[in-house]
Amino acid sequence: MTSKHTPGQWVIANSDAYNTVVIAQGAEICTVIEHQGGDRKANARLIAAAPELLAALRGAMERWGDVIGSQDHDFEDAAVLSRARAAIARAEGRS
Repeated sequence: MTSKHTPGQWVIANSDAYNTVVIAQGAEICTVIEHQGGDRKANARLIAAAPELLAALRGAMERWGDVIGSQDHDFEDAAVLSRARAAIARAEGRS
């Protein structure tokens, strides 16, 4: 069973000197705080893009997953396919 994330577009709604807020459907998804070793706004952009990235990866797997998994493709293609499956499983809470 896969977990479900908040649907809809996720956007950066507010950003000040220390915090960046990501929302969806008017509700806060998360607040990204300033910390050492990372760019708060870049982290917030990545979080906000997560649902679109997951949907794109699922679409790519539906379109090309069986083709890439065939024996006509090389090891690098198989490795990409494996990483894609693992990323989807992680996003769905299956790993």
